[in-house]
Amino acid sequence: MATKNKNDIKYYMDLAERMLKEDGERDRAFEEYDRMFHSDFELPKEVNDLQWIRTEVDTSPHDAVSAGTRVLSTLDPGITVQPTRKNLATKELANSWERNLLWQLKSADRRRQAGIVRDVVKSSLLYDEVVINIVDLDWQIKTMQTFKADTKRMEAASRYGRWLINTYNPRDVHVRYSNMMPEAVLLCTVKPAQQVIDEWGDLAKGLEPLTNQDMSDVTLYDYMDYDMRCVWATPKGGDKQGETVIVKPQKHDLPFLPWVAMVGGSTLEHKERYKRQPLLFSIYNSGQWKTSCIVKSLYTSEVIFQSAAARMKEEGPIEETTTEVDYGEPGRLMKVTPGNVATPLQPQTIDQALLAIDDRIGSAMERSTVSRILQGADIPSGTAFATLNLATQTAVGSLKPPKSLSEKALAEMFTVMLLWVEFTKQPLYAYDRDRKSATYGAEYVIDPAEIEPQAIYIEVELKPDVPTDRQQRANTGAMMIQTMDYSKERALEDVGVTDPQEVMRQRIFEKFLENNINQIMAMSQIQMQQALQAGAQAGGVPGGEGFNPAEGGQPPAMANPEMTREMATGMDRMGMEVAEGV
Repeated sequence: MATKNKNDIKYYMDLAERMLKEDGERDRAFEEYDRMFHSDFELPKEVNDLQWIRTEVDTSPHDAVSAGTRVLSTLDPGITVQPTRKNLATKELANSWERNLLWQLKSADRRRQAGIVRDVVKSSLLYDEVVINIVDLDWQIKTMQTFKADTKRMEAASRYGRWLINTYNPRDVHVRYSNMMPEAVLLCTVKPAQQVIDEWGDLAKGLEPLTNQDMSDVTLYDYMDYDMRCVWATPKGGDKQGETVIVKPQKHDLPFLPWVAMVGGSTLEHKERYKRQPLLFSIYNSGQWKTSCIVKSLYTSEVIFQSAAARMKEEGPIEETTTEVDYGEPGRLMKVTPGNVATPLQPQTIDQALLAIDDRIGSAMERSTVSRILQGADIPSGTAFATLNLATQTAVGSLKPPKSLSEKALAEMFTVMLLWVEFTKQPLYAYDRDRKSATYGAEYVIDPAEIEPQAIYIEVELKPDVPTDRQQRANTGAMMIQTMDYSKERALEDVGVTDPQEVMRQRIFEKFLENNINQIMAMSQIQMQQALQAGAQAGGVPGGEGFNPAEGGQPPAMANPEMTREMATGMDRMGMEVAEGV
């Protein structure tokens, strides 16, 4: 009988079992999505038993997800922190926070095998769900030290920044949602027992006997809601009798959940497997991918099987000898047995019905996923830019649902960072490392006292890495500035510049330098002209010995390339004195 005591670990073990069971249908769908992405396919037994058959896998699902991931995650995300007040100081503060958060994102990326944005976008495309855990390493190290756990690994990780951002495969995370928000998160992962001991120290010493066994992996359960947290582990396979309690159920002090859990799809669906509708949703439910793999396997195997078929037939009364065919040099003759006739056979053609089915299924899958344009398909020569741009924008439009989900997940991730800063009361530091920026080396600080937890409004924009999209944005922005007196700052944001204020400041600085240089050059030109004219009036050659090549000086023509003969000598070709200034 299940216990109702929330201080008993058995309550959470039973709760975890129910959460795993409720997500069973979801996990089976996720498993199929993984198989399609990894091109993991097996022919049906009745087909695979044929000796001549060869398995041919359709890679369209992998290509579609990879193309969508590349298009949406290549460029830096645009982070916008909404100012809470309408004044210049608050706006400048928001701009500083935006630079700080982008720096934190790039610092956290340095310790990872794959970028955070890339993982978020891929999870949105493949599962229509994103799960991120945001850990403040400074706070975590202090907490682990109270457990007497080894913190060397975390201290080493902290050299890459304050944040440990873990993006999880949604199959390993089970979230209890309400109509308001995620209410509880259960992380269920398989790890080596020794790794769990390294992370949790003396709290996990009950797992030490497992480290001496051949199969030392354990299933680690980490449950957390807005009030309680507990952690336990069981030997791989889920033996509840051999569980080891690492953290007993206890209240935590966090006023927020350090998790981001976002789901796309539709809440209107009754069946759980229909609530998430990722990029491969229709292919999975219709079985198109499996049909495509079977069709490709059939006609590919048929061509390979028939490649060894006879290419000649010999007919005639003599059966003891056969025609000799020399396939050496081009133009060689074929020696036919006297009295017989050798006739070449037409090679077998591919079954056109199979090719037609494959083409139709491929077109249907393309309509359901990502256009070949975004996958790098060749563009016919002579295609007008307007046509290409329209096709590209239409193709990018199919990525809007996963794009929106990724943007919301990243915005919530940055919000959780600020909540951590406000909770720990530790300022968040960042630095400008862009050598092209006029503010290179500047320090950006987020003061906990300036964070209002109830008034954090962050938006993130993922800009598609499509050349026609960037060109169209630039053209539109320039046209709106010229014809509508549009804000240059807003136009730069529309083009995709992540920090338009910094770009405008840098341009103002460049104009200031250009203006000063032009003034200096103009003054130098005037002074040079005056000196040349004075020299001409005094004796002909400007500057005296300093401009005498015989004395090692510079020739007058090099000193002033625009100077004419009359300006240098003060006389015309007839020896007559010229007027001043000519």
